[in-house]
Amino acid sequence: MLRVLDNISRAWAAMTARSTVANEHTDRETRLMAVINSALDAIVGMDADGRVTDWNHHAEAMFGYARAEIVGRALSVAIVPERFRAAHEQGLRRFLDTGAGNVVNRRVEITALHRDGHEFPVELTVSPMRIGGATSFTAFVRDITERRRLEEQALQMETLRAVGRLAGGIAHDFNNLLTAIHGCTDLLDDSLDPSSRARTEVAIIRDAARRGAELTRQLLAYSRNQVLKPIVLDVARMVTDMAPLLRRLAGESRTVELSLRPDPLAVRVDPGQFEQVLVNLVLNARDAMPDGGKVTIASACVELGESRAQGHVIVEGGSYVVISVRDTGVGMDDDTKAHLFEPFYTTKPPGKGTGLGLATVYGIVKQSGGYIVAESTPGKGAEFSVYLPRCDEMPAVEQTAATPAASRSQARETILLVEDESTVREVSRRGLQARGYDVIAVGSAAEALSLVERGERPVHALVSDVSMEGMSGPELAARLRTRMPDLAVLLMSGLPDEYAVGDAEVPFDYLQKPFTFEQFERQLQTQLGTRSPLS
Repeated sequence: MLRVLDNISRAWAAMTARSTVANEHTDRETRLMAVINSALDAIVGMDADGRVTDWNHHAEAMFGYARAEIVGRALSVAIVPERFRAAHEQGLRRFLDTGAGNVVNRRVEITALHRDGHEFPVELTVSPMRIGGATSFTAFVRDITERRRLEEQALQMETLRAVGRLAGGIAHDFNNLLTAIHGCTDLLDDSLDPSSRARTEVAIIRDAARRGAELTRQLLAYSRNQVLKPIVLDVARMVTDMAPLLRRLAGESRTVELSLRPDPLAVRVDPGQFEQVLVNLVLNARDAMPDGGKVTIASACVELGESRAQGHVIVEGGSYVVISVRDTGVGMDDDTKAHLFEPFYTTKPPGKGTGLGLATVYGIVKQSGGYIVAESTPGKGAEFSVYLPRCDEMPAVEQTAATPAASRSQARETILLVEDESTVREVSRRGLQARGYDVIAVGSAAEALSLVERGERPVHALVSDVSMEGMSGPELAARLRTRMPDLAVLLMSGLPDEYAVGDAEVPFDYLQKPFTFEQFERQLQTQLGTRSPLS
């Protein structure tokens, strides 16, 4: 009897031990599956025949298949695009035969297939295992759609910045040439008899120079080198005031509708630049509707709690006023959208457009601290949305024009002209002398300082280029004003230099090249009017 009881006791202990081991094994499996299912990547198991053996929760979300309907199916048929399936199966056979493979134990980027048929980029790592003589594989899959979007956006932004720097450099040199053309045209016009037929040719040259100056302004806006004069304004009022002009630009076969919020939406922008944004977007919409259609201009206010993707653009979190221009035109494909804001890119026939309209819009919006988003589908129109930071201040009240400066002494002022571009220097000197000024023209800041230190002649005004070798125009002006506090200063440049002009210790007036002698003298007279009368 005791022997029987002992056998029963030992059998019970063995059963208990086996049960404990089984429970521990079950617990380990449960914990393992919990870890696998909590992973942020898709974890997929595959056997040597290429069939799915494991499929975690993230794989269900990534590919659209539930675990129950995918396990046992061929992996290549389920998630590999058809054009890559043969290569996938060949690679599997090659690894089983030779142990070598292009994908195994490496991080690779490939294209995956969702259940609904759309393709998307993934980063894939495949690890092989041999258990009991059988080979199996575990794949770790990460959706990199957002990463690719950010990489493409960063590449596009870098490309745009590079082109912007090139455009700004071209504009700088071209503006010097246009300044010389403008000046020579003015001098020639002054020397001609009023009845001379040559005045017609002079007018044609002047108009060509004016159009060239407009191109450089667009380049500068694209490269974000315009000197902006922002004020706080109400978007709805601005758009409403411009509506008659925008309707004329759109043409008779196209309607322009406004869908604006009634409450003021204040932003801080340069009014002239904002007008240019609206004009270019409406002209773009017009060109997209050759057979007529509708343009809708709307305003809205959005609060973004965090940065998010809007189209192909990442907009930082914050409070924005959104101005959108929507058309019912031909729309755009992905390739067109990818190049949309590049200067000189256009879908129009040769001679029908410069390709600077949207590039200009892009530059103005970015320089104003905003974003521009384009959404479009071929055949279904397009919508351009401009995001501008919302301003809490009240819109600026329109002011009447300033009262002209009081008349000054008619004495002959001496102008110290400092310009390192010889052609511009010579034309400017002749133009100022023709208008009664006594001009001392030098090619560098060092020459100017030496001349003033010798004190041979009094100087009443400094007219200097901003960017010069050795010393900038603002630096020269500051040095000279320590000796002559009443010195009038007018700075000029073919490429606005925000740091040199905007951050100078002493504020200076600024004249952007190219300019006419009329503009030149008007600003010079304004500066001379702020100093003490000549003795």
